[in-house]
Amino acid sequence: MDRGGEGVEAGTVWCGAVAGFREFRNRASSVQLPVFDHSLRPEADLDGYTLQAIRIAADDLLDADPTGLPCGEKQVSYRYRALRKGDVIFVRIEFKPENCGRTVGMLDDGATYAISVDGRILRRALDGGEP
Repeated sequence: MDRGGEGVEAGTVWCGAVAGFREFRNRASSVQLPVFDHSLRPEADLDGYTLQAIRIAADDLLDADPTGLPCGEKQVSYRYRALRKGDVIFVRIEFKPENCGRTVGMLDDGATYAISVDGRILRRALDGGEP
């Protein structure tokens, strides 16, 4: 199957995507999705700029690819808090020991960022490190 003049390879990739979608759909059918209405109290309610700022800060502090990393160096092992003031989003990142089966945190385990809505890091302060 030729998709946009890219020959058989493009058709092969497309077929793989369809097969992957079928597998996802079948596997996820047992998961009950909540209704996101006004009665639901979500754990997080972020606008796109805040989500972008958290992602930028997380990727700056910790490797985005967790493959082969110990628990304490993975993004999922941290807690993220954000506060927006005008066009600046402040992001606080701290190690959450419970996510690694621990009860005690690490020294110098976090950072605070100021990130503009256009995605620039304006300031970064690492705990126990550079200002």
